[in-house]
Amino acid sequence: MVVTNLQRTFAPAITETGIGLLLCLTRGIVRDYMPQFYKRQMKPVGTPKSPDYVELAGRTMGIVGMGGIGSAMARRAHYGFDMRVVATDAKPLPKPEYPAESHDPGWFPEMATQAAAHEGGGKKAGY
Repeated sequence: MVVTNLQRTFAPAITETGIGLLLCLTRGIVRDYMPQFYKRQMKPVGTPKSPDYVELAGRTMGIVGMGGIGSAMARRAHYGFDMRVVATDAKPLPKPEYPAESHDPGWFPEMATQAAAHEGGGKKAGY
């Protein structure tokens, strides 16, 4: 009998869901687009023309745990959205090239401060 933990098996699907939720949050899709859709009124929200537009490029994403899901999320954020990635991980694994910084879990408060800095300008979108 072979027993496995299915390491990294679901990382792509979970990561894509996470990126989708991040885009919903930063573009106001649930807050702005869905109510407009139901009323059949479309106004430019979540675009560079709207006052609450938040661009991901140049911002910092903090990731706790660089296992299968954390690594996939960091890779997509860095290469796909030009985000700076900082991470904590309990295991002393070699750091991939895409996190700008990777530390032990004791660094979490500093990581949270960096990720909450809202770099790159723009108005805060509730996160």
